[in-house]
Amino acid sequence: LFGCNPIYIAGMDLDYSGGYVGGKVSPTDDVWQKQHKNLRNDLRILNESAKNRNIKIINLHDNPWYNEFEQGRLL
Repeated sequence: LFGCNPIYIAGMDLDYSGGYVGGKVSPTDDVWQKQHKNLRNDLRILNESAKNRNIKIINLHDNPWYNEFEQGRLL
């Protein structure tokens, strides 16, 4: 929408081990596994949508838990 190309991702902080905002309980491993699958699917759809618009998304994280984007590296 803003015309950025390429788009660089430097990381995503999805660590809920300390609980959610407002002191809500952290998700169980079972819940996290289901969310993990959904998040990876969302990232895949985002990447495919970007490709359809000739936009490149480059992940700068060294060892991500997701691999849906082209791998780059920090300088």
